[in-house]
Amino acid sequence: MSRSLSLTAAIIFVSSALAFSQEPPSTEIRPDATASTTEVTPSADNSLPTVPPASQTTPSDSATEAEPTIVRSERSVYVPYEDLEKLFEEEGRGVFLPYKEFLDLWNELTLEQEEVKVQPPADGVVTSANYTATVEGADDQVLAVEAVLEVESFKDEGWAVVPLIKAGLHIAEAETGEATLHLGQNGYELLLPRKGNYQIRLLLYAKIAQSAGRNQVVINLPRAGVSKFEATLPETGWDFEIKPGAAYSTQPVEGDRTRLSFFFGETESFDIVWQKQGEESSLQPLLFVETEQYSRVIPGALQTDISLNYRILRA
Repeated sequence: MSRSLSLTAAIIFVSSALAFSQEPPSTEIRPDATASTTEVTPSADNSLPTVPPASQTTPSDSATEAEPTIVRSERSVYVPYEDLEKLFEEEGRGVFLPYKEFLDLWNELTLEQEEVKVQPPADGVVTSANYTATVEGADDQVLAVEAVLEVESFKDEGWAVVPLIKAGLHIAEAETGEATLHLGQNGYELLLPRKGNYQIRLLLYAKIAQSAGRNQVVINLPRAGVSKFEATLPETGWDFEIKPGAAYSTQPVEGDRTRLSFFFGETESFDIVWQKQGEESSLQPLLFVETEQYSRVIPGALQTDISLNYRILRA
């Protein structure tokens, strides 16, 4: 667009110069309605035009008459913009433009323009995470979680630092490839040496608290854009509760087991509680006992009689 405007401006400038150089400027004097008529006659030798003297007027008439107004004529310059190639295709024809405009056009064609780089808001992010958990250990007291993290670095040069989680991440094994797992002041971090995508595999452990048929585990996991959690638990017929609340689904799998699945995003820590259906309404046994004790002193000894009366209100 800038080239077209510069070329058009140059053509207008050249055409205007040619037009004004070929025709002499004309000047006409238009008197007012009350003024006398003045006629300008060119001389024979193309010298300056002679103007006859004006008629004599009285002082009162000259006071009321206005000065004559000089009107300059305007010319219209027409530039052919549709047939520019035909106009300049002959040898010797061209366009004159200022040297500065020529340099601007030349640099625009020959010099590479530097692109303004916009810095990303973060060095890198965890784009997605997939967690698969199973119950292990004696009496099913440990939840083992296999985590697969997809991480992307945006930094062109140097190391990128991607925070994982502040605290509470119990890592047993880690496969990071070119990345480095680092425990800093703000928790676990990933150090990425170059721009690109990385896959991180972690093995995590969490303790399962058991009480009266109720199982509870608190899990701290890295936050990602999209996270999916699946856990396979022994037996079937479980009722689940997830805090903070999340929509979940369950399905039985072979081997008399249950698979729990749900998605989460912003939450880094959540609780999973599961217990058998109907056990949440069962009551603890209730037992009362009354004790009577009677003591007396006999020669050389202290004799004591104790009586216990039990009452079972709820078994």
